[in-house]
Amino acid sequence: ESEAAVAGIRDQFLADAPDRLLSQYAQGAICRLAGDPRVASRPDPRITTALAWMRERLAAPLRLQDVAGSVHLSPERFRHLFVAQTGTSFRAWLLWARAEAAIAAGTRGVSWTEAAQNAGFADAAHFTRTCRRVFGIAPTMLVFQPTAGTGPA
Repeated sequence: ESEAAVAGIRDQFLADAPDRLLSQYAQGAICRLAGDPRVASRPDPRITTALAWMRERLAAPLRLQDVAGSVHLSPERFRHLFVAQTGTSFRAWLLWARAEAAIAAGTRGVSWTEAAQNAGFADAAHFTRTCRRVFGIAPTMLVFQPTAGTGPA
């Protein structure tokens, strides 16, 4: 696919085409590889509503069936639309959103235990294990804590 996308650019370059034409061919190649944002699908308002609904309830148990029902979709249709719109599964998105919320709270000074529980994790240990598995680091590594003698005088 990438070879086909750049073939036109190469041919025009070798033919000493003017920069204006090379630019048009390059833009076409980028759109071919990355998708043309002018023809990208519009966000489905049901998925946008569901994402907001879930963010408001991260601390509560969330089941796909319940979220689908909140936007009047069957679980199967919701699952299909969710993946198409977000590029990820429901469970992966939920885990990411919970971790993001807990990390944001922790970096604002909320204790890691409280941040984890407010984001829907069973406890701080569960949150830490999830962060290590998903991000490769413990959440405490995201907060700078100066040691004695390293701060400004």
